[in-house]
Amino acid sequence: MAHDLALEKTFLLTAYFEALVYDSVFLCLFGVTLYFYFNPTYNKGRKDNHTSIMTSISAVMFFIATVHLAINCYCLLQGYADNCITSFEPAVYLGNLKTWHHILKDILFVIQQNIGNAAIYRTWVLWNYAWGIITPLIILLTVNIIAGYFNCATYNKVGSTFSIAVLNDLVITYCSIAFVLSLITVVLMNYQIWITHQNTAKYCVGKGRLLSIM
Repeated sequence: MAHDLALEKTFLLTAYFEALVYDSVFLCLFGVTLYFYFNPTYNKGRKDNHTSIMTSISAVMFFIATVHLAINCYCLLQGYADNCITSFEPAVYLGNLKTWHHILKDILFVIQQNIGNAAIYRTWVLWNYAWGIITPLIILLTVNIIAGYFNCATYNKVGSTFSIAVLNDLVITYCSIAFVLSLITVVLMNYQIWITHQNTAKYCVGKGRLLSIM
């Protein structure tokens, strides 16, 4: 179609958007997290295990995001500078699913996505360690992990065993499961916090701070 973006522009825009989100959102949030975690005025020297676990998870995710961004920058330089000198087709280079950097980038993305679903752990804590609540989430997470790594494993077989259409369906399936899992987790956490606030409001003198913290 005439209005479709060229692949060369698409690769550039996705890299720019990733850098923008990394600098303006992820870097700021991670910095704020570390500030409150290590600030003795805020935590008064008390760091419970749950806070330490979630902070450690955030640190691992930040490291993975940094490596992912670095690989993306390397790919852009290779595609639009070094490779362009010989082939003049950066889209061909960047769109090759079988290169090591493309596979590694997507593996890192899957790892980060699955680590991000560690909110299941927080949901488990908020729901007073109720296994009945998180068992469906664990099943969804298991399916999502299998689907994510299966997608990456098919890259070398695209064009022979698997077609691009099949790969697209697998990616859509993986992203849909990840979205549903994140949505359910967030809803369960916020609902439990809201219910706790409602049940404890009658025992509070003045304004409760639970909802504002949430």
